[in-house]
Amino acid sequence: MRAFIEIGDAEEALALHAASGGESGRSLEYIDALAGTHNYQQAAESACRIYRETKDPIVLRKYLDYLSRYDVGGLACCLCYPCPQRTGQRHPVRLHPAPEINR
Repeated sequence: MRAFIEIGDAEEALALHAASGGESGRSLEYIDALAGTHNYQQAAESACRIYRETKDPIVLRKYLDYLSRYDVGGLACCLCYPCPQRTGQRHPVRLHPAPEINR
């Protein structure tokens, strides 16, 4: 799969993943292939699931990268930036639950 992703043929990588009976959403190659097809929402959701299981900071970076490509407002909420309104309160709205970020 990695070879197809690196040469820019992410659709073929996903087809190979499906044909080999791979468990969807459980590998970095799978989420990179999703991102390669511009399916950033599904890539972010899969990366979020993997991060919750592994707490791997590389996966967290991928999650934030893919989240920022389709949901800039959700990324700001995920990182707990103050709400852009003048209240200064944290804005908890997200399209899907973000992983816990250890600070």
